[in-house]
Amino acid sequence: MASAVTLRWIASFSAASTCTATVGAASTPAPPPDISSSDRDELKQVVDAQTQCFSREAQNKSLDKVDINTAALAVQARCITETQRYKALAARTTIDSVTGGIQGYEDRMRQEDADDLQFIRQVLALARTSK
Repeated sequence: MASAVTLRWIASFSAASTCTATVGAASTPAPPPDISSSDRDELKQVVDAQTQCFSREAQNKSLDKVDINTAALAVQARCITETQRYKALAARTTIDSVTGGIQGYEDRMRQEDADDLQFIRQVLALARTSK
């Protein structure tokens, strides 16, 4: 697991969640207590898999030859399976509770995609400067 994991407990299970949990050095929103333990466990596995994929793929030497934005898009594309698993779980468990319904959910997923790209850029920058 990456040291600065940005877990996605974010409002995926509750738009009003303000709980926080500390994972490594990162403080991240925690899942609200009203989700089932099996959904909570599955979410943790899905988020861990996505974060590990981002971190692993960002270390790929072939990305050194391109600018950081292109590299970030490549990492995001290589981890699409993990990302889609996360989105499917979020949709299955929360789409009815999201403010704005389906449109609100889609808006949140677009924001999370943008957040993923920023996280990947940071991982790439760290990888490139630590060589």
